[in-house]
Amino acid sequence: MSRPAASGASTAGARAPSFELPSTTGGSVGLDDLVAGGPAVLIFAAEECPTCALALRRLAPIVGPLRDAGVGLAVVFEDPLDVAARVAREARFTGTVLAEPAPYDTSRAYGLESLPTTVLLDRDASVAGTVVGWDAAALSALVGQACDAVGAPAPGITDEAPRTKPGCAAKSTYDEEMLALVESAGAADEMDDMFERGWTDGLPVVPPTRSRVDAMLGGRDPQQSLGEVPPGMGEATLERIADCESGGDPTAISPTGQYRGKYQFDRETWQRMGGSGDPAAAPEAEQDARAAKLLAEAGTSPWPVCG
Repeated sequence: MSRPAASGASTAGARAPSFELPSTTGGSVGLDDLVAGGPAVLIFAAEECPTCALALRRLAPIVGPLRDAGVGLAVVFEDPLDVAARVAREARFTGTVLAEPAPYDTSRAYGLESLPTTVLLDRDASVAGTVVGWDAAALSALVGQACDAVGAPAPGITDEAPRTKPGCAAKSTYDEEMLALVESAGAADEMDDMFERGWTDGLPVVPPTRSRVDAMLGGRDPQQSLGEVPPGMGEATLERIADCESGGDPTAISPTGQYRGKYQFDRETWQRMGGSGDPAAAPEAEQDARAAKLLAEAGTSPWPVCG
């Protein structure tokens, strides 16, 4: 059903509340950025809401045509940025993806009660209309209104059933106790996320988080070139190899047990480089030295995937 949001702050004709939120492409995006090139359609969503997933899947095909027409399409997730990126990727939604942290001040400013809520923003950042829940007819009208403003034909939204579906409560309406429960259960599992991206076969890995890579580098220059990597001949750096091979963990062991330590030596290569015992049990400084020796002798070929 199409209707204004509950708060007067985002009623039709009023200027939409300003915001500045982190984007999955890096940096932050604000209200004025969204409407800089013309009107914009802004969706509020959350990972836990099936109706939000439905809406993103069904709006995903019109992102490109709207962009070409000069109409922006963005989603604000009431979730951490990594969760927002994963859900958008699963829905094949390629519009602007933003995330707002608890206590969801942006959602509160827009007076949200239910998700998804879709807001049409005019060029002057005023609210031109709102649709709550999944309502294909109302959303088609909203998209048509945006395209009329730029003199472009409106792309069609699928008429596949269900044509309407009620949404879910916005997290901004939760009390503190409920919010704490949702947040503790909603964090993305690193290993599941890497498996879904096709980066692993599901066996345990060490996810290369920024803190782990920084700890591994220990003050060394992460941009120091270690050579060129075919076929693209891009430069390999200590940071990149550490990130890819082991997530910077000197004790890492591959699922088969064959490759060990920060640089994932096999025992034969480790011994050939002058090492003894288990590479994963060796001091990190020794692993660095053996890897540097191997690099000098064989270039990046010992690391065919990560080198």
